[in-house]
Amino acid sequence: MNTLRTTKERSSEPLIAIVPRFGVPKDVIFETIAKELNLTPTSPNTSRDWKIYLKSLPQWVILSFRVILFRFKLSDIRELKCNGISLGAEWRATRVILSEMGKFSISSSTFKSLLDAIYFVKFWDVRFRKRQVGLVLGGTENYLYFSVLMKQAVKHGVSAYGLKSYKGIVCFPYEQSIQRANALPDKFKLVEITVEDRLEAESELIQRCSGDYNRLVEYMVGLVPDQGICRNSIKGFDDFFLICAHDFFDSPNLHGEGLFGDHFEWLDYSLRLLTSKGLQVVVKWHPNARRKCAAVHAWFEKKYSDVAFLQGTIPLTSLLPLGPRCVITQFGSISVEATYLGIPVISTGKSLYETFDLGLFPKTLSEYNSFIQNKSVLEDFVKSRSKMELRSSAIDALARLNKILGDPATNAQLPFDAPRHSLMRIGLVTHPLGDSSGMSEDLVKEQISALLQTRNGREELNKLIRVIRSAPLSCDVIREAS
Repeated sequence: MNTLRTTKERSSEPLIAIVPRFGVPKDVIFETIAKELNLTPTSPNTSRDWKIYLKSLPQWVILSFRVILFRFKLSDIRELKCNGISLGAEWRATRVILSEMGKFSISSSTFKSLLDAIYFVKFWDVRFRKRQVGLVLGGTENYLYFSVLMKQAVKHGVSAYGLKSYKGIVCFPYEQSIQRANALPDKFKLVEITVEDRLEAESELIQRCSGDYNRLVEYMVGLVPDQGICRNSIKGFDDFFLICAHDFFDSPNLHGEGLFGDHFEWLDYSLRLLTSKGLQVVVKWHPNARRKCAAVHAWFEKKYSDVAFLQGTIPLTSLLPLGPRCVITQFGSISVEATYLGIPVISTGKSLYETFDLGLFPKTLSEYNSFIQNKSVLEDFVKSRSKMELRSSAIDALARLNKILGDPATNAQLPFDAPRHSLMRIGLVTHPLGDSSGMSEDLVKEQISALLQTRNGREELNKLIRVIRSAPLSCDVIREAS
């Protein structure tokens, strides 16, 4: 039920749109959309209100106790709630990305940040209840900013959308966000794909499996240098477990679901389990890991001397002749690539590909342990489907995903994740990313602003605006203002 106030109920003050304002070039796109909807773009950053701080203290005491219980494995941080809004997963993920080692740890600053998180919820809850917010427009990551704000928006009947970069920019209502994944399976089944869609998907899979990661979205700046094999040789390896690691600071707890709280916990647990059983393990680092991951990589390489660690740009096809028993991931796109090559996959997190049965999806730690320790489980999975069936499922999954996220009618070709790369793609910039002659961020913002004023730029921007105006969750206030 839409609880937004009607024209008669709202005050003369303009409604605000909560949008990213973190000093990066793509902020311009969010702010322009808000202004086009006659909403005032406002940062999610909070101002100081000591009354709200005082009201936050009782709940802070209760949740702090829950955090202490978590330290002794007697509680799950993901269950933390404030004002009926779950924030545990988002708070933990935010702590992880701000850490040095990509892991959650408890210190004095932990409890200060918990108080800030509670204050954040209560601060914005007041604005939502006063009907001051007309739209939440942010990214689709599961962090404190925007993921929690979107939950609050839905609670109060306010429209909430995330912009996701895939092959351009796609605008999703919060419930259908690509990063949440659990709303997409039904939509997957409804999407019609053609022979041409499947051929294009297979071509992309062949390139990705061969190590051409240019087919993936460019989204990181300052990648870990490629050094080939990082540590230890894989000579003599066969029937090994191939763990495809994630960027430890990117979406560490993507959906607030899954067996592990972050990528560090997942990898450490998996390596302890596998090495304790004397099993051969190869870890392939993420091909697009940011430089900050280098310290985390070094930590794991030092701790697990019997494990072979490979740089992420080594193609999956080069490992296929060595006979990997399976691939282990949290929710990575490696699921579709490995399945295409006939390698079974174990995914421990919420995955887009679960609806296509691309592998095994343990729901408990004991089930995960069983999948690893009982070779027959993987053998039975492989026997249940031929390699042609696995390949067809992988092609089908990617073709449908591309169809949903790559529809030209809704996919805006605008700079977003890697602004200079994006500007190069559409011909506005000739300097490569990282070139000393590259543009400053202020100049990039000016270029994006200028682009949005061109006929082509406005046409692309309108693809995103139309989604917000026409979707069922869009409120009457936005429609009227627009």
